[in-house]
Amino acid sequence: MKFGVEYGYDNLLFLRAGYIYTDEYDASDVMYKLAAGLGINYEVSGVNILFDYTFLPAEYMDDTHLITVGLGL
Repeated sequence: MKFGVEYGYDNLLFLRAGYIYTDEYDASDVMYKLAAGLGINYEVSGVNILFDYTFLPAEYMDDTHLITVGLGL
């Protein structure tokens, strides 16, 4: 089962969280169970500037940090 939630404030700031639950596999077969992140959507002179950050804590490896930056019209 996968669970996720997102909260957006004024179409500017977004907070996200997700979780994967499984009892079909050993714990070592699932790399990430929890995910958390935030996003910013800011408009300047008709151009959207997007920034997303995601944190994925891992049990048997180093944690993962994902950063995405985008521009849109």
